[in-house]
Amino acid sequence: MRQTEANAQKMAEKYAIELAKDENGEITAITVGDISYAAVPIGIDGTTMLQVTLADAIENETKNAEKRLNEFKQTAEKENIKVNTIVKIGKPDTEIIEESEKDYDVIIIGSKGLSGIERFFLGSVAERVVRYSKIPVLVVKNKKGEDED
Repeated sequence: MRQTEANAQKMAEKYAIELAKDENGEITAITVGDISYAAVPIGIDGTTMLQVTLADAIENETKNAEKRLNEFKQTAEKENIKVNTIVKIGKPDTEIIEESEKDYDVIIIGSKGLSGIERFFLGSVAERVVRYSKIPVLVVKNKKGEDED
């Protein structure tokens, strides 16, 4: 995870904990492992495949996600906030939107603040979640100066 992503995640976590404390609520934290890199053609002619098997990619993403979620859960539980954790593998925006169709009040998501050209080519998970979610979405951006690598 890049530093900007980690900063955005930490800011969203802080807001989620504060909101849960204020509302006497609980948090369901989800991390979605994106394994699209597991079959990416590389090389000049595009015929060389990255040597990562799908099973290895899923295992790696799942372990990393569980570690991040457990760290967050421990932090929230110190504040007496109940946390449920979910790990999914897939396209992050799609999985978050699908999960949000269950009984949730709000989505809190971090945004690393892509520049215009980055957003054009890469898209933004937060932007797509805002666009397609049927429940309110709170997008938490890094504080100025914290989104640099």
